[in-house]
Amino acid sequence: MKNLYTIGLLLSIATLACKSDHKHGVNPSDTTKPLISITAPSEGNSYSAATPVELKGLVTDESLHEVKWAIRQKADGAVLAEEIKDVHGLKSYTLEATYNPIGLRRPTAAILTVKASDANKNADSVSLSFIITP
Repeated sequence: MKNLYTIGLLLSIATLACKSDHKHGVNPSDTTKPLISITAPSEGNSYSAATPVELKGLVTDESLHEVKWAIRQKADGAVLAEEIKDVHGLKSYTLEATYNPIGLRRPTAAILTVKASDANKNADSVSLSFIITP
């Protein structure tokens, strides 16, 4: 039991150290924002709530730090789905996720936003709109 406590404590300390030390791959001369490409869903298309909406894309940079995506209702900004990925030090991250639009009773305009930051706190975001039909 003591060994499990020690392992848990070490993992907690390592996690806190990683989150508080944002110097993974810091390069002071890097002023380039991450490049974000969304390949699905398509801008302006309609998707049936009866089937999952595929989210696909690619984020690249010299030293990525974090990638976030969120789907919000266009009308009021309510979050329908979101995810945050720690991608410390990666040069590319492939976005592959599925959104299951459950409980929508009328056509809903939605906005997908993908945000990415790198180790030097350079950041960018890309958004696109689509419609979910019941």
